[in-house]
Amino acid sequence: MKWNLLTYNQKIKLLITAAVLFLFICYQYALKKTWTVYEEYKQNNVHADQSGNYMSLIPGLQNQEKKMADLISNHTADTVNTPKETLAFITSFCKQSRLRLTEYQPLQITENTNFNIATRQISVEGNYAGLLKLLYELENQRFYGRLCSAYFKSIEDPYSNKITLTCTFYLQNLITK
Repeated sequence: MKWNLLTYNQKIKLLITAAVLFLFICYQYALKKTWTVYEEYKQNNVHADQSGNYMSLIPGLQNQEKKMADLISNHTADTVNTPKETLAFITSFCKQSRLRLTEYQPLQITENTNFNIATRQISVEGNYAGLLKLLYELENQRFYGRLCSAYFKSIEDPYSNKITLTCTFYLQNLITK
């Protein structure tokens, strides 16, 4: 095909087709890679800016990690001594505060991925103020486990018409695997 024999319209159509083909080839081999590298560069700049923020968060995260480790170590159970110490404390507290220990159930162990959770159910009978003092001691002063639940229940004896208040609470400890 000779260029001189083509008409003006044919030459324009051929040039437009060649230009489109040329632009497609340029895009595939030059612009596409440049655009990909530029997008990666922008992402890296964003990550670099954020890494400065993350570096400032490290001391706070380390502090939180230390608090969590302390919390776990406080609630990790020594399965031999903790039940005896807990029972001794509750018994002596009940004698001092005129409360009555009505139920002390053995440990119920729940399987977990990293830790086993040992739950102890204890029921104490007495006046409301004494029961609250016992719960306060167990939750804030003594570390026999985490006080996870407390349930107050009043029962009226139909024969004597006497109302008794019972508090059932649960202490949980972590047992490492």
